[in-house]
Amino acid sequence: MTDTEDIRILEQDRFHIDGDIVIVKAGTRNQNFPIHVCLLNRSEFFRHKLAVLAAGEILQLAIFEGDKDAAVTFALYVHLIYYETLPYKVAGPSTVPSLKQVHLEQMAIMKLYIMAQKLGDGGAMDAAVSTLLATSQEPCSVGKRCNFTLPSTEVVQKAYAHTSTASPIRRLMVDMYLWWAAAEHIDERYPTQFVVSVAKAGLDSARGARHTGYGSFAQASCCDYHQHEPHVVCSSRKMEEDLSSGEGTDEDYVGDG
Repeated sequence: MTDTEDIRILEQDRFHIDGDIVIVKAGTRNQNFPIHVCLLNRSEFFRHKLAVLAAGEILQLAIFEGDKDAAVTFALYVHLIYYETLPYKVAGPSTVPSLKQVHLEQMAIMKLYIMAQKLGDGGAMDAAVSTLLATSQEPCSVGKRCNFTLPSTEVVQKAYAHTSTASPIRRLMVDMYLWWAAAEHIDERYPTQFVVSVAKAGLDSARGARHTGYGSFAQASCCDYHQHEPHVVCSSRKMEEDLSSGEGTDEDYVGDG
């Protein structure tokens, strides 16, 4: 018989979690998410909520009730804390994602970053940053070579609407446009503070100086935008350039237009 499938795994590789489970309700429809308490302890928000539980009390916590997208984003968060991976959509195993698909994925990851920020989960924020960088360096089917895909206007707007001035995700948005954008990629739809930051960093770069907090693609690392505590060492490797020249040309850049 040749049409069998062996789904066995080694005993030490099996997925197993012990401990209590709580119910978290997310979004406008209060969708239920049963989650192990031990996994929620990574979040400062949930740690505080769990700490005041009486012995044997069942936690049914409603979060982000006014956000219609919260359930979808929280489902991503739950997948991340269980499996330490993030799912993405493709049309087929050999299908190159369209520019629209990449931008939709980038928006989903940005929403995850913002939710993780509200939950006080630095690890999830770091995972979102690394994933955002990964999605931006995939090829896309726009009829030309495009190693780098800029975050869309909407993604930049979302980042600036929900983060503070010193947020690492803002620095990442600026850096990505410094690395890959051409003049036609920026217009009046972008947040004023974003445009000012890009302009300042660009002027410093033009005269050979380095604007505080912004760096070159050749020397950049995911760790530059992570939320690590001072005593924690970032395990991410330095990003490697896809182009041998390290610079690229205008046809390598894909923006919002």
